Amino acid sequence: MSHPNVVESLSALELFADFDSERLERLVERGQSCQVDSNVVLFHEGDEGDILYLILDGHVSVVTRQDPDKVYTLGAGDVIGEIALLDGLPRTATVKTNVACQLFRLSRENLEAFLEVEPAFAFGLMKVMNKKIRASLGRERQLNASLKSANQELERLNLTLESLVEKKTEQLRKAIEDLRSMVERDPLTGVYNRRKFDELLENLIAQQNRMSLIMLDVDHFKRLNDTHGHQAGDRVLMQVAAVSEEVLADNQYLARYGGEEFGIILEGVELDKALEIAESIRNSIQSHHFSVRDIPPGHVCASLGVATFPGQAQDVPSLIEAADKALYRAKENGRNRVEVAEV
Repeated sequence: MSHPNVVESLSALELFADFDSERLERLVERGQSCQVDSNVVLFHEGDEGDILYLILDGHVSVVTRQDPDKVYTLGAGDVIGEIALLDGLPRTATVKTNVACQLFRLSRENLEAFLEVEPAFAFGLMKVMNKKIRASLGRERQLNASLKSANQELERLNLTLESLVEKKTEQLRKAIEDLRSMVERDPLTGVYNRRKFDELLENLIAQQNRMSLIMLDVDHFKRLNDTHGHQAGDRVLMQVAAVSEEVLADNQYLARYGGEEFGIILEGVELDKALEIAESIRNSIQSHHFSVRDIPPGHVCASLGVATFPGQAQDVPSLIEAADKALYRAKENGRNRVEVAEV
């Protein structure tokens, strides 16, 4: 069956600049074109991510619970939901139509089927996702060295994959896997984000692996922001992350839990060693010379709470709660110190 209207709409998008009508027909046969009214929520943050949407006409708003005051707008030619569809994890934002929109829906199963016959479409998706990542990074005031390196690697892939995509589909699939890893990183500090932190904890506890958890909070961070400005605060967070990672070894993972709080997962590490690592991180932060004007060494410090599994907790929520309570006790006892969870 021919779908001239949908094919014509798709052909106008930059994503399909190199596709003829016959190739677009193959895509249309695997998806679904639909009209959606204004103010309709396409999906909520946390929903299962098994469908991507191409915006053929109209525009939508994108907002996250972590930063509800920032609303981003996507319009014709943009793709929605491709990251969650690729990594299989829940949606990372809520998307709602601003006006009546014409959309094209494609499920994970149908996308994979289409990629089998049109692997070049994956390269187009990578370019769209690259633009989104670039836009997100552009909104951050500072980027650390690891994100710069990741972005340079993505540029290299974009230059080389175009010539290989038709005959080396497996290499292209590997490039998409590399792109997924970027979704796991916090764009400001370059360490793991909250989503990856939760995933690591859940997997390790499901396997009954012994571990320790450190929760770290930068002391008086609001006062630092108010005194020196948010750009200075961002640079402090980036350097706190870098200094903390230098202390860690293999199978020890640092993540930005939220704001100025970090979580550190120590796989296979018992309490005594965890306390030693926590104290080393605390001391490294306190003695670090932060490259921020008017912030002398020793001015930035952190409080840390330590808990172990299964010794002091039986599941993910209780482990985080135990480490958090120890962290709050460190705050109450004067800050710039390490406290252990109570049994």
